[in-house]
Amino acid sequence: MLSRCPGARAGETARPVCLINRDVTLFPKHYTRERKQVDMRKPRFENLAPFTKLLGLNISKVEEGYCQGSLEVDDKLKNIHEAANGEVVKIMHGGVISMLADTCMAFALASSLDENELPRTLEIKVSYFVAVISGVLTCESKIAHKGGTFAAMESEITNSGRLVAKATATFGIVKANRG
Repeated sequence: MLSRCPGARAGETARPVCLINRDVTLFPKHYTRERKQVDMRKPRFENLAPFTKLLGLNISKVEEGYCQGSLEVDDKLKNIHEAANGEVVKIMHGGVISMLADTCMAFALASSLDENELPRTLEIKVSYFVAVISGVLTCESKIAHKGGTFAAMESEITNSGRLVAKATATFGIVKANRG
């Protein structure tokens, strides 16, 4: 079911119109505000997720409220499945895809927080569409909504341009413990 965005009036030409289709909102490109580039060399980003280096995650772009990361598909990150015909198939473990989305969402949120605030994953949901066997996974994450203590995040994970998974998450925004 399609409807107008909340706040848009019939016949109004001053505001761009967007369509809402279930839980996906499509905004015209000119409607989104310009993002500022984030300095990845700041200590808060260098050590935000050291565990991900073990898996080979590369954060390639962080802007305010946005993050892009990638991960090369490797045999050490796959599950081994035996098909009914006896053929062995190696498929990327779903937890690795979830980690990619979770980390990129955390970086996207962290880029919009004050120096004394940190992102904390409260819950995450990943919908998998296609099995991943080879290539490079790319994840784009952004803030869907941000309040004072919580944020709703979303990610799209692609493999050579093909959508393989989508993720949504709720993050808490907590004060950093400096003690």
